[in-house]
Amino acid sequence: GIGEKSIETTLVSNATGVPTVGAVKTGLDGKQDTITGTAGYVMTGTGYNGSVGEKPIYGTSSHYNSALVTAETVNSGVINAVNSSLIRVNENGAADSNGTLWKISDDLWAINAKVPYGYTELEYVNMNTGSYLLTNLVPTYDSKIEMDFATTSLSSYSTVIGGRSVTTTGAGLNFGYVSNNWVVDGFSSARYSSGVQQLANTRYKFTFNNKVTTLESGGSTLFTNTFTGASATGAALVINGFNNAGTVVNNTAGIYLYSFKVWNPTGQLVANYVPATYNNTVGFYDTVSKTFKTATSGTFTAGPSCISPNLFDKTNGEYINAYVHADTGKITQGTTQYCFVVPVQPNTTYELSGMSSTSTWGAFPNKTVGTTATTKMAGNGSITTGPNDRYLIGMAYSTGSQYDYRDTLQIELGSTATTYRPYGENICD
Repeated sequence: GIGEKSIETTLVSNATGVPTVGAVKTGLDGKQDTITGTAGYVMTGTGYNGSVGEKPIYGTSSHYNSALVTAETVNSGVINAVNSSLIRVNENGAADSNGTLWKISDDLWAINAKVPYGYTELEYVNMNTGSYLLTNLVPTYDSKIEMDFATTSLSSYSTVIGGRSVTTTGAGLNFGYVSNNWVVDGFSSARYSSGVQQLANTRYKFTFNNKVTTLESGGSTLFTNTFTGASATGAALVINGFNNAGTVVNNTAGIYLYSFKVWNPTGQLVANYVPATYNNTVGFYDTVSKTFKTATSGTFTAGPSCISPNLFDKTNGEYINAYVHADTGKITQGTTQYCFVVPVQPNTTYELSGMSSTSTWGAFPNKTVGTTATTKMAGNGSITTGPNDRYLIGMAYSTGSQYDYRDTLQIELGSTATTYRPYGENICD
């Protein structure tokens, strides 16, 4: 198998005869040997501020280039990626059928990521009351649809997902509720009324698979029904509403949408909507079409990010035996005091929370004792780094005293404090 030690990284920049960007050579004939796990080398690009390895492997010249490929992601991705996503290149990184090196192709933006670089994966998208998304997906009776969602507020009549080309009850696909009853239309001549009451603030999984519809919640099946019809009355599906022969109706409640997938009758996945944000816009990244879907009408609100925004890694982060002087802002040699060192970007705002008002932090160009902060702050709040700043440094804990923020400190991008989450936590796993 391919593990953490199966690929040796050569941290060399501008080596003679070896490209510094995009080259990967592993194992027999330049590919990973999946039998023995042996490997040659992987060239890494030069990262931010001259560091090597921040962007270990690049693709081609598109925005996917910054995708990070580490030993952990290689473990689960390389075997499948080797034949489909690596192309032969020469020593200059150009495509060459006789080349002895391999380069990650443009479509492998990140081996394990659900969304490309630049997007933030969310646990869910809040499709607020009145908002909806008109898709280009027209299902048939033998399609398969899976939808993981949660109700928020309820109305007397609302559709979770639906679309039909004629205004006949039972036609097309229509899943929602009427009064106190979940109902489904499934390409038939009659509507199925489940007798199961909808509940607010409850998570559900809806499935329609070749005439069979199922609703689950909390690990239990609430209903299942098999339709007998097979009419060709489908229309482009609307999520959080109903496409009634070209008019969107019944978008009278809101939902949290966690995931949405559609397969065609041959079993091919044709849509996989992943909740995400991009450039502060909320929507869904479709991993099949590689497009970003935003609200057709109304407003979508972001749920929690899958990965914790906390930059404070209390276990593996860097500590120094020092403190930031409250008056001078200098990194001062400590006795019992220990500061945490956080690598940061210049000209960027960060929010700090989870400390007392006496804890002093500063933005610094280096982490040497005696260095004066470009800017400093006391307690919780926002701090903006300068053009030459590379680190945020401040009190993490003091041995033998009451000052210990290792279990409460959160450092995140922006100027708004969010609920504390441990570094590296992924609530979407």
